[in-house]
Amino acid sequence: MQECPIYLAGIRSAIHQRDPVKLHRAAHSFKGAIWNFGELPPVATAQTLETMGCENQMNGAEASYQQLLQELARLQPALKVLVNADS
Repeated sequence: MQECPIYLAGIRSAIHQRDPVKLHRAAHSFKGAIWNFGELPPVATAQTLETMGCENQMNGAEASYQQLLQELARLQPALKVLVNADS
């Protein structure tokens, strides 16, 4: 949860720079980190962003990024409970 803003900043930066290589790397890194929690909607959206970067396709990246933010907002309360349960 603490690293999430860093990952998101990398994705956002890649989209604003229209840099598909950077998008591929940033989305792949984020996907790897969130995958530890299981197959959640943000994993699929990160995969979509990763594929966009891999295929040099930036159209729709901003919409997918916004979708990712919405999915994370819905997931965050559950992650907080999980983190607090480990404390």
